[in-house]
Amino acid sequence: MAKPSASATLDTGNSLYANMLYIWPFLEGSGATAADYKDGNDASLLIGSWQTVAAGPIWQNHTVIVSPTLPIISVTPFVLGNTNINWSVAWGVDQLHDDDNGMICGDITDANSYIWQSGGNFLRLNDGAVSNFTGVTSFTGYHDYLMTGDFLLGVHNDIHLYVDGTEVSGSPISNQIGNLTINSLASGFSGSLNFTGDFYYLYVWNARVLDGTDAATLHSDPYSIFVSGGGPTFVSKLASLGVG
Repeated sequence: MAKPSASATLDTGNSLYANMLYIWPFLEGSGATAADYKDGNDASLLIGSWQTVAAGPIWQNHTVIVSPTLPIISVTPFVLGNTNINWSVAWGVDQLHDDDNGMICGDITDANSYIWQSGGNFLRLNDGAVSNFTGVTSFTGYHDYLMTGDFLLGVHNDIHLYVDGTEVSGSPISNQIGNLTINSLASGFSGSLNFTGDFYYLYVWNARVLDGTDAATLHSDPYSIFVSGGGPTFVSKLASLGVG
């Protein structure tokens, strides 16, 4: 499940590609920017450093910051969903602590608009109400997550959570407001601490609710959406020459 090179491109024929809004795979390994491979909403890397692990480059922050309004990773603000439009967010992180208040993505200026995982809680706030998914007791270590907002007015109003390809017990949580404003990743919000750990990727879809099959695919290989960069492989080169 190694990451592709920074020159990789998105596979537009992949089943995950439809309605993809932004995709930050953190492939660079150096510099102060993480490219959005879909629509150019590149992320500015402000606190932390590049590290290389078995999968490839990651953005790492192992310092607990008590001024969470200083974003670790910032992006041009965007809003997901409304009462009639659905969204999905997938991310891979290796979190160090269960007792920090690490925001995966959201609005550092608004304590009611973020995705937060901490101390057995999985929160999606947009109305000041705390929602807990049962069956999730720890976030330490590496995991692949998928959260979806299913907001078909008058029919569904649910938030689903998948961890490592499987939907958790207590999912979906119902009666949540649909909008999610995002202006930073792996940061915090006023009154809490920042995320501490390693950030591998974050993908965003709008007007699309991914399902259990998609969650399993992302867990199996979250980088299957990419086509490796560079020239043709040796085998395809031979085929083009009529050999083999």
